[in-house]
Amino acid sequence: MLLDTFLHEKLIELPYQDELKAYIISVCKQHMFVENDLSNQSMTLMFIDACQRNEFSTFQSIADWSFWIAVFKHEFFKKHSIVYNELARASYMQCHFILKKKWPIFEQLATDFPKITGQTRTKLVLSSDNL
Repeated sequence: MLLDTFLHEKLIELPYQDELKAYIISVCKQHMFVENDLSNQSMTLMFIDACQRNEFSTFQSIADWSFWIAVFKHEFFKKHSIVYNELARASYMQCHFILKKKWPIFEQLATDFPKITGQTRTKLVLSSDNL
């Protein structure tokens, strides 16, 4: 519960609708645990597989993992930012299309991925010194 409170207090002021803020908090919490660690996976191969199978859950996993590392593992992310940005954006957009554009949050995440992750990181006051 402490993690929920911390994230809510820090991210409540993000300039987005409540539904998007709730999703961001969910992503931040979800990837704090080892079972959601995708660091040993090839995101490119996962993306190719998701495209071949049009698989929502894999697209979402790729995008959410990219979001998490952009916020919490920024030094690693910076080294590979072009790849992760594009995979995240393309994956969130695929989620948007698979859901037949009924949940616009995925489109917003796809369109504004660098901006949203940057603002989230700033709100959490994370720097490479304390990661």
